[in-house]
Parts: sequence; C-alpha cells; structure tokens
Amino acid sequence: MKQPENSPAWIAARSVAGIADMLYKLWETFSSIKRKKAIQFLLHNKVLDFAMDIKNFFSTNYREQTTLMSLEG
Repeated sequence: MKQPENSPAWIAARSVAGIADMLYKLWETFSSIKRKKAIQFLLHNKVLDFAMDIKNFFSTNYREQTTLMSLEG
C-alpha cells in the first residue's frame, strides 16, 4: 500500500505549495524594499527642501542686511 506522502499528487502539491510560498516571500521582500525606497525618497526630498529653505532664509537676510548697511553708510 502506498503512503499518501509518497504519491505523485502529494509530491506535486508540496512542490507547488513550496514554489507559491517562495514567490510570496520574494514579493513580500520586493514590496518592503519598494516601500523603504519610497519613504527614503520622500524623506530625502523633505530634508533637501528644508535645507533649501534655511539657505534661502539666510541668504535673503544677508542681502537685506548688506543693502541696509550700504544705504546707511
């Protein structure tokens, strides 16, 4: 009498289940990487925007101060 674990249908089912599990894990990993990259991209852009705002603030202040000093002097 054949054992059910050794039947061709059981072996095929285990193989398909193993492949499906592996594909799911790959998809999960890929999705996680995409999510991380998207978050990094957004954070990177926010940091750059903030840095540009600070730079513009100080350069505008510097120009205003030098203009005022040249008008006073």
